[in-house]
Amino acid sequence: MDLLFALLLSAFLGILPMTVFALLLTWFDRFEREPFPLLFAVFIWGFLVASAAALVLNTLFGASIFLLTGNQVLAIDATAVLFGPVVEESVKGFGVLIVFFFFRKEIDSVLDGIVYGGLVGFGFAAAENFIYVYSGYGLGGIIGSLAVAFLRIITVPFLHAMLTAVIGIGLAHASLGRGRYRLAAPFIGYGAAISFHAFHNLLAILGNPFLVLLSFLLDWSGFIAMALLLFYLMHREGETLRGYLEEEVRIGTITGSQCSMVSSMRSQAARKTGIPIEPSAKKKRLSDLCSRIAYEKHELEVHEKSDETLKRIRELRGEAKALSKEIL
Repeated sequence: MDLLFALLLSAFLGILPMTVFALLLTWFDRFEREPFPLLFAVFIWGFLVASAAALVLNTLFGASIFLLTGNQVLAIDATAVLFGPVVEESVKGFGVLIVFFFFRKEIDSVLDGIVYGGLVGFGFAAAENFIYVYSGYGLGGIIGSLAVAFLRIITVPFLHAMLTAVIGIGLAHASLGRGRYRLAAPFIGYGAAISFHAFHNLLAILGNPFLVLLSFLLDWSGFIAMALLLFYLMHREGETLRGYLEEEVRIGTITGSQCSMVSSMRSQAARKTGIPIEPSAKKKRLSDLCSRIAYEKHELEVHEKSDETLKRIRELRGEAKALSKEIL
């Protein structure tokens, strides 16, 4: 019974907060719905595959260093600073790389790269926090679990998500950019994630209170910078949507007021969550149609023009025009 309680408490304190953060992250991608199965899959990749692989590889490396040197402190520190960041960012980043290679069209903005990378990171953090909170229970019971959970949620809640999001940004630039820079972008993102991770761990193991505080401030500064970037990208996506829909206003698919309604944050929140903020379900449907029109037009710009895409735009445009007349 005590074991079951410890497992449930660890899941509640370790997994639930990261799951909530993951859901909040998807809210930022307001104007294009990413496939839920794919979002769920990358979170599970971080939670199960990446965390398990990192645990095994880090343990093997630490054990090897200990066998060679007989120094346990050296083994722990070398794993934390030299090996762990490379392994963890590699196994997490591989999940985003799978999306990049097999679901390339889903990464049609930098924001998408952040979302997919962040979800992998939150999944990884959920598994890591579960282990830490469970260990805290073994050492100090409920108080031990609460203490560990507090430290993990307050000090480093977004670290893994933020680092893997940097890899996602690099892959998004590779997918969307042009020229030689796009080839270097994934390596820059990967290298930056490893470097930030190693520096964070180095400050933590040195044990100096000032350096620990510095690590805390740097982590939260990075999070604030990432949050500001998310809001900027969200605003830019709104402007992009509005730009594509201005043509629809000119050709009579929708009215100017409907364009404003579709591109508003309130309307997009209703479309994304299903909460009827707008009084009419038809308005929610029109918002969905217009968003799909905008991103099909975006596909024509980013990717090679295809008759299939043009056909989809015509079909969506026809349905949106008919619906627009019903809700004037």
